[in-house]
Amino acid sequence: MLRLFEELGFKPKRCTWEITLACNLRCGHCGSRAGKPREDELTTAEALQVVADLVSLGCQQVTLAGGEPTLRKDWPELVRAFKRGGVPSPSSPTA
Repeated sequence: MLRLFEELGFKPKRCTWEITLACNLRCGHCGSRAGKPREDELTTAEALQVVADLVSLGCQQVTLAGGEPTLRKDWPELVRAFKRGGVPSPSSPTA
């Protein structure tokens, strides 16, 4: 996918990434029918590759969504990887 984006010259500025379908709530407004995680959710290594790809594309803002993203055990690692790649957290000032 990264190669295709590069060939097309596509550079996303913002991205929303549903990192898990797992959720411990049952919100009536939920559009993703969250509950149990998908059987084929990305491994940590695969997810970190997505982080690297988004950083490489120049993505400036990423929202981690779900389900409930904090139920994914490696979400802090994904956030740290984005930060190391220069993608600021939502509360960080962007200059």
